[in-house]
Amino acid sequence: MSTSNAQYAVHNGSYVIKLSGNVRMTLCAELDSFVELMLGDPCFTGVLLDLTHASAVDSTTLGLLAKIAVGCTEQGKEMPLMACSAGDVLLMVKGMGLARYFVIIGALPENDERYDASELKNLPQINSSQQEVCRRVLEAHQILIKLDDKNQHVFRDVVALLEKEHQSGEGLS
Repeated sequence: MSTSNAQYAVHNGSYVIKLSGNVRMTLCAELDSFVELMLGDPCFTGVLLDLTHASAVDSTTLGLLAKIAVGCTEQGKEMPLMACSAGDVLLMVKGMGLARYFVIIGALPENDERYDASELKNLPQINSSQQEVCRRVLEAHQILIKLDDKNQHVFRDVVALLEKEHQSGEGLS
């Protein structure tokens, strides 16, 4: 199993988020906290999501990426740009109905001043309780359900279980 990594850079209000490896819910606290910070930045102008080095992404991660698209729409920003090579990750993005919420390109734009790999920093680590992780995973799946009717069928049992665990205060088991 490959490790995962989440990095970011900011250039004049334009954000870059790079996800690498096998990106799972283990990064959800860091990614969700960063998304909240980014969308709350008064200088925020747009975002480029670099998934070219991601070997896999889970539904929680896709829900958090969808949260970015929703936030951009609500703020009247351009659709987020997603660099995603063909393969399993692109199939997941399309399969969850997210392709219509992103401008998807196969490779990173050349000579784009927003994307300087030497300026990428790791997302700040977040210590979250099981209850907090459960809340973040639940929210990510609720966003997926709202964005595409097919996801209702796929995730309704997951959401019901997460809601039950969240309400009981147990968190993820």
